Amino acid sequence: MAWSIFLLANSPPYALLSIVIVPALAVVVFSYTSSIKAAAKKTSKAAGEVADVAVEDVGAITVIKAFDLVERETDRFNKYVDKTRKAGLRAGGLQAQFTPLVTVLVGIGTAVIIGIGAYVASGSTFSFLVTIPAASIGIGTVILFITLLAELFQPMKDLSKLTNIATSAAAGAERIQDILNQTPEVIETSTPYAGPQTLRGEITFENVTFGYTPEKLILKGINLHIPAGRKVALVGLSGGGKTTLVKLIPRFYEVSGGVVKLDGRDTRQYPLSLLRQNVGMVLQ
Repeated sequence: MAWSIFLLANSPPYALLSIVIVPALAVVVFSYTSSIKAAAKKTSKAAGEVADVAVEDVGAITVIKAFDLVERETDRFNKYVDKTRKAGLRAGGLQAQFTPLVTVLVGIGTAVIIGIGAYVASGSTFSFLVTIPAASIGIGTVILFITLLAELFQPMKDLSKLTNIATSAAAGAERIQDILNQTPEVIETSTPYAGPQTLRGEITFENVTFGYTPEKLILKGINLHIPAGRKVALVGLSGGGKTTLVKLIPRFYEVSGGVVKLDGRDTRQYPLSLLRQNVGMVLQ
């Protein structure tokens, strides 16, 4: 504020001309910030997809090898990696352009101010956008203006460097918030529960179906009754759905059809905390 008052006091037309570059810088900062943020968000999302596929494939490596799906999964993984690479190049390109562009604009603005100041100080009248009478400013005033403008432009250049970091962080925060705001796959019951806190352990599957996607069911028409205290072994090939079936009891997954009951009550009628306190699992 002090430097702007001082400049206006010395030569209002020259001061206005000196800060005309500020709106141009503001436009560049705003447009690039929005673009960098969008690109960084796409990069973050793509990197998350790569991590998801990697975790999924590592967890199912035995099944992938057993069904000779290594080549297919490799191609699928490479597609996500390529998507992440392209998104990263886009974000990196915008970030690489931003700071040099601000520096160039500041340099052009400074050069114009020096040229106009020298032109007026040499005894000529400048008239474009504003009128600056001949010899109304001297070389000393021009040097003073340049020194004070450097104090204004330097924070803008510093801000352009911080913007790259800030926009990436903001994009990451938005990505996290998007995940947190997703509708949960398992919905907690809103009906008050007044039953016992300790369950006996009678488990019933009534015509249960389940699929990770609606189009492809992996469990169909499962009917099974396990009395409380009974020991039961589920035997089958890897990938046959044994673990998935067990995970339906504490509602790690929601059934696509049918009912899973615990002590004669639909598991969806229990609070999730109570249900999972009473169902223990040791996963291999």
